[in-house]
Amino acid sequence: MDDSTPYIVDTEGDLILQLQDNSEARVSSEVLFEASPVFRAMFSRHFKEGQNLRECQKMGKDAYQKLPDDDAEGMLFVCELIHNMDHNLDPSKMTFEVMQKASIIIDKYDCSEFLRPLGQMFDRLMEPWVKKDCLSELMVMSFRFGCARSFVVVTTKLIYDDLQWLHSPNIEGRPGSREYTYRKYSFQHFSHGHDILAKSMRNSRPTSTASSSTQKCSQGAQRQR
Repeated sequence: MDDSTPYIVDTEGDLILQLQDNSEARVSSEVLFEASPVFRAMFSRHFKEGQNLRECQKMGKDAYQKLPDDDAEGMLFVCELIHNMDHNLDPSKMTFEVMQKASIIIDKYDCSEFLRPLGQMFDRLMEPWVKKDCLSELMVMSFRFGCARSFVVVTTKLIYDDLQWLHSPNIEGRPGSREYTYRKYSFQHFSHGHDILAKSMRNSRPTSTASSSTQKCSQGAQRQR
């Protein structure tokens, strides 16, 4: 990407995001507000960022916003999805590393509901990753994406892996040892927390959200064209 020229996410965008790697991306503030309550609050009239945006809009100028704390690749990936999910929901681009970075951005800016189809894609992409030694990362990613199914799959495997350790005849921490007792009670508390959290995630995610999010993204794409 040429650092001197903003990457075009939205051709009619009124906001230039200055990313962590010194690159820039042209986006629509209106689309960001629709997708993220955090961006909506950040650019409200009560904050300097929002006041600057409104002044620039009045003068017909681009507003600039620095995002030095957010991974550039993850932010750009999320912005492209927010603006045009129908065209950018490409599984070939969704490596483990990209999805991990995107999950951090999505969690920070609270747009998992708007990007619900991405979470459904993660459900399918996750299956080969479960076989690798990255269950803890997948558990966190599942939670950030709001994927109850993936969360249950990953945490259940974590629980049963620990359960196998507790009953293994070759473990160093024998029953009664400090290590064994610690692992046993950690397992019990984790299992209880897993059940509560998984149930909460299932109950808090309406099934209609996915179609609503896709419709909003399609409307954004039509506005660009």
